[in-house]
Amino acid sequence: AGKRVIAITAGNSHSLVLCADGTGAAWGRNFPGSVGNGTKTESVTLPVATDLTGVLAGKTIRFLAAGEMNSFALAADGFATA
Repeated sequence: AGKRVIAITAGNSHSLVLCADGTGAAWGRNFPGSVGNGTKTESVTLPVATDLTGVLAGKTIRFLAAGEMNSFALAADGFATA
């Protein structure tokens, strides 16, 4: 709630949004973890925040892309993860 969406991308069966504050959210089929919330729940019907711990800890997301069963994030410092 209260987030301003600045970009949206869709994969084969999941969608991602990039928010103005550098965070992301996703929903849809979550196999193999393509929603990015750290779970393997089969289907995510409401947007959930992208997990910004682990490799994305302290990062500001600038670009998101979705593939068939994967997601990609590019951080402001040039760090990328799939």
